[in-house]
Amino acid sequence: MKSDAVQPSGERRWGRPKARFYALASLLWVFPSAGALLILVQGFRSLVQAGSVLGGLQSVAFEQWIALIILLAHVVFAVLAWHYRRAEPLREEAGWEPDQ
Repeated sequence: MKSDAVQPSGERRWGRPKARFYALASLLWVFPSAGALLILVQGFRSLVQAGSVLGGLQSVAFEQWIALIILLAHVVFAVLAWHYRRAEPLREEAGWEPDQ
């Protein structure tokens, strides 16, 4: 970009795009996590009634493993949002906001 180019009037927007993305993903992931928690609560009795750890792992159904993966993904989104909130530097974003 040329230095003598005319800039449109307005304010520059600064932000942390990765932090905002992972925070939004973490916020929206609440809905799949709520469903996953329901699946895990329903199958919790079979896990408790198992006599040993190996028996407990064998009694876990496929949908419960998927529910655990969904909850783990929610934790990953939350940790990444926290990490990028602290580590990502502010940078200018691609749009201009008009003067008010």
